[in-house]
Amino acid sequence: MRFLLSLLNIPFAYLRLLPRRIYRLLKDLLVLPYLIRPYNSFNIGTGHFFRQMLVRAALWPAQIALKVFDLSLLPELFDLLMLLLKPNSRSMTNIEISEAKKVFGSSLPYKMIRIDEKSLMAVLGARVNKNKHLGFVLFRTVNFTRKLDSRPANNDMAWLIHELVHVWQAEHIGTDYIPEALHAQKTSGYGYGGTETLKKKWELEDFNREQQADIIRNAYRNLNSENSIFYEKYLKAIRNPKW
Repeated sequence: MRFLLSLLNIPFAYLRLLPRRIYRLLKDLLVLPYLIRPYNSFNIGTGHFFRQMLVRAALWPAQIALKVFDLSLLPELFDLLMLLLKPNSRSMTNIEISEAKKVFGSSLPYKMIRIDEKSLMAVLGARVNKNKHLGFVLFRTVNFTRKLDSRPANNDMAWLIHELVHVWQAEHIGTDYIPEALHAQKTSGYGYGGTETLKKKWELEDFNREQQADIIRNAYRNLNSENSIFYEKYLKAIRNPKW
């Protein structure tokens, strides 16, 4: 039954995202300023505009290919494949959805997200990276090496929020998020400079994909603290994503 419902959801999910995906492809194909605009997801540095331009130009064919991939229905079919290969994966709990909505609002497809708390891929990834535990996202499937204790405001819930940012990226940025996040892990990493950097009023897109996820994780942790003011603009960007 779960597989049948997911199968029936595929055309609706695809049609919901189709206008956004077409727009992203046309923007990369036709709008030259987008190609050469300052872009820090690879953490090149705002002071190296020409280097940024060259890197963007070199990446342009791959970005076009990934956007064509998004248009092909393959991301939705991949979700379906993950459901078949991961029969023990689960839906988000009501508590997890309630906590996530404090951050993401209505910008995530909560009912379509799957969580695998015994992911073989995550276990293998943890061994390769020599980590005790690991979480990662492939489209709408969140993979963990262990069971989460996702009570409100605890560390596991904050970890889940970090990974859900990658689901958000898959939804609103596209498959581009995968190589960009992998590159970020191997280069500039997760650290974004804390509230001192946020005081400089950078935009969310000025940070790499992993830094974005950690900013939103910390925004969740600080929802009721005096530091919440530093995260307001980033939560607004997450809740009201641009095309």
